[in-house]
Order: sequence, then C-alpha cells, then structure tokens
Amino acid sequence: MRRVVSVVVGIVRGPFRDILLSKRKPEAIEAGLWEFPGGKIERGELPLQALTRELCEEVGVMPSVAVPTLDYSYAHEHYDLHIFVYDVLKWTGNVRSREGQEIRWVNSSELKRYDMPLPNRQIKIAAILPRHSLVTAPFVGEEEAYLKRIELCLIGGVRLIQFRPKISDKILLLKLAKRVSFLCKKFDALAMLNVAMFADQFQELAQYFDGVHFPSRELLRLSKRPVPRSILISASCHNQTELLKAQEVGLDFVYLSPVLSPGSYSASTYLGWDRSADLVKCSELPTYGLGGMTASNISKACKAGLHGISMVSELWDSKDPGYTVGEIERELFAFRV
Repeated sequence: MRRVVSVVVGIVRGPFRDILLSKRKPEAIEAGLWEFPGGKIERGELPLQALTRELCEEVGVMPSVAVPTLDYSYAHEHYDLHIFVYDVLKWTGNVRSREGQEIRWVNSSELKRYDMPLPNRQIKIAAILPRHSLVTAPFVGEEEAYLKRIELCLIGGVRLIQFRPKISDKILLLKLAKRVSFLCKKFDALAMLNVAMFADQFQELAQYFDGVHFPSRELLRLSKRPVPRSILISASCHNQTELLKAQEVGLDFVYLSPVLSPGSYSASTYLGWDRSADLVKCSELPTYGLGGMTASNISKACKAGLHGISMVSELWDSKDPGYTVGEIERELFAFRV
C-alpha cells in the first residue's frame, strides 16, 4: 500500500488581488519553484489547525477567515499527496519569511508566469478564479441593451463571465464578442467564450477572450487539450464520466449542473448537494455549481467541495447585481477559523 502524506495549503489574499507566494530554498526538492505557503498535517491535527500552525510558522500569518477550496490527491512516484486547500480571505500578523525562504506578493493576473510544482497547478487556477460566475442569457432584442446588462453585472462586481449568446449569425457573434471582451478588460474580469454554436471554428473568436468553454457534447469529442496553457479552458459536466474526461484532457475548471432545480429541469433530474459533493470528490479540478443557484447557496457549495457558484437569471435579471455579489462575499466571510 502506498504511503499517504496529507498537506494543507493556504491561498493568502492581500490587497488589490495580491496573493502570497513562497519560493523553495536551494536545498529543497524542486528548488527555485514557487508555491503557496503550507505544509504537512501532523498526526491528530485537523486541516484547519494545520493551516493555522503552518502559516504562522512559515510566513507569520494567523488566518481568521479561511474558505475550503480544493480537496484532492496527487500521485508522486513513491507516495500519494492528499491536499487540502483553503482560501485565506482575512488574516492577522506581519507577513515575513520565518524559514529563510523568499516570499513575494503577486497579483493574481500574473500567477500564470510563475513556475510551480505540478501539484500546485489546480491551486493556481483556483487562486485566479472568483467564487461566483455569470453565464449570460441568450441574445435577444437590441445589441446595446444586451451589452448594458453585461456592463451592469461587471459594475456590480462580477469578475468571471461565460459569454453564451446562443446565436448562429457569425458576423453578429464576432461583433458582440469584441465588445464583451472590451468590457471585461475594462473591469479586469475574465471572459470565457462558450463555443457551442461554432465548436469547429472557435479559434477565430477565442483570440478576444481569456478562455473557451465547451458544452459536454463537445467535451466528449476531445482527445487532448485544444488550446495552449496560456488560454483557460472549461466545460459543462453532468456526471462522473464527463468530470473524468475534463481532467483527462487537461481542462482548467468545470461547471457541474444541474445542482438544484432551475425551471428548465424537472425535480427528478437535478443532482442535489449530496450527489454533487460525491461527484466533486472524483475530480481534481475547481468546479462551479450551476443550476438554481442563488447567493445564499455559496456556503453549502463550498462545504460540498465546489469552488463556487455560477448563475444566469439570479444576476442577469437582477435590478442590482452588486447586491447579489455582496451577499456572496458576506456568506464567504462567515468561514471563520
């Protein structure tokens, strides 16, 4: 039987989207690579207890709000790592190197260029992704009204948008894509292109976005990652087969649906929290819950192992998307250590 080593990792947040990184010392394995602070869980410790001890010992930080983010395994050559990851939203102390290692505050937009050990790849993605996401409603009516709705969500604090207009007019799609991309850059938000309507020709449109999103039927057709690591890629998943496929072809994150019962699904077809939690355990990828999500669901989502929640009507139809985003943030700050 292979030895299992349990470790805990903290994504320590600073002001202005900064994240604390630690550099492996010259004498360490994989010397010179950057990583998120943390360490081994000692016998008898709970992960949160280990997080508090390790962050204090390593970088002088005492976490006070820590949201569960990832719980996954990684197979090293001679042992298995069981990795617990927490998003440290609030902390006390004076950040400093306490073990002689170099530490650095890095803006989340720059994380991609930092070389890290392979087990840190999922953590890097999780650190970049916000806890809530908007999936746009289908395009209807006037172009300006549609873009104004997206802008209103961005003003309210949405920082990840999956652009899913469901239109077959490629000229109109290209026009909208350019303008949505511009809006997202203006607000420093991530923009993902849903390739459903043009799955075989998405490269032309993808250049305007931070990443591309594949519906489940297109995911199952993939034999390898279709874009370089510099471009994010996500997919829709509904079962274990699709979640494992997403992991196999090297995707960055996924949407699991329907967690609850939106109007388009019967009550007998949604997953529910228990089934969703079971499915998340079979995947190493950050996962958004989609389907019937509201701001009040973020706590249950995180406790079930989901990275966050993704919404359509809850944000799209809201008179004040900023209130919904604020409710999510208040719920997250209830995860006190």
